[in-house]
Amino acid sequence: MKGLGGNGVLSDILAIAAGGQTSLALRADGTVWSWGVNNKGQLGNNVATKYSMTPVQVKAQLGDLPGMKAIAAGSAHCLALKADGTVWAWGWNSNGQLGDGSTSDRSTAAAVKGGKKLGTFLKNVKAIAAGGTATILQPSGGHTLALVAQGEVLAGGGTSRASSASITSSRINSCPTVPCRL
Repeated sequence: MKGLGGNGVLSDILAIAAGGQTSLALRADGTVWSWGVNNKGQLGNNVATKYSMTPVQVKAQLGDLPGMKAIAAGSAHCLALKADGTVWAWGWNSNGQLGDGSTSDRSTAAAVKGGKKLGTFLKNVKAIAAGGTATILQPSGGHTLALVAQGEVLAGGGTSRASSASITSSRINSCPTVPCRL
């Protein structure tokens, strides 16, 4: 993998994640880098390009996105967990999987809202996961999971492929645009 700006090699990486057609890397300095397809804003760098073959830095709405400790990639949306326990999301949002209270795609990272309280942000998160399916032509479905300090799992978004023995797609779809308890 080429390095930042197409020079050298990608280095100082703590974690990687692969989505439907986009990949992420978490660097030791707490920044997140992405490459691949960008048809839904999943590169997170606020640049309208179809794809990037070299890593680009993910940005927040107001600039850099420092202090991240974990990453996850869904079919066409991405997540980052900040050291302070907040979750940041960007990319495809047709099912509300970004947890920002809307279904609008985002080309920069935004903090995930805290359940039904749209004015607050999700806190005390210990782990994140992103799911969904994708085809070569179009992503389909998408959901976000967060494990909070109290041992509860919160979910947002929805997909017909999200069901398991204890989590049904109808339950995930009941909280479509902000995470809620399962």
